[in-house]
Amino acid sequence: MTTIEKQINILNILLSIDYQREALFELAIKNYQHTAFDIKDTKLGIFLENDIYQIFVLPILTQKISKSIKRELKSSVSKKQYIITLDETGKNVSSENIITINSIDWMNKIIDFGINKQILNLKLIRDYHTNN
Repeated sequence: MTTIEKQINILNILLSIDYQREALFELAIKNYQHTAFDIKDTKLGIFLENDIYQIFVLPILTQKISKSIKRELKSSVSKKQYIITLDETGKNVSSENIITINSIDWMNKIIDFGINKQILNLKLIRDYHTNN
């Protein structure tokens, strides 16, 4: 398995968990609407789609990859379309709707979501016991 394939596999695992996917999309997309997605592996990255969005999440981004993805995205212009990359060198690829996210920022957001979720669970358990 190549490094890219390993990265795509890890991205797929991360993005299949709701709060981890939500953390990434909140960092990347203004006014993001929380909705369920169909998630598919591609040879370039992860493709997520629903009634509102078409989103590619890529471990690396080159001009060639960008052109290839744009051809695929043109098939549905009625949806909001984004290309999210975790590759800091992807900033050199000029195009609209390409968003570079620092993976450390994403990790910190996931941790915050996880901590908040655990605190909420603890509060629910506390409230359950205080009401009995």
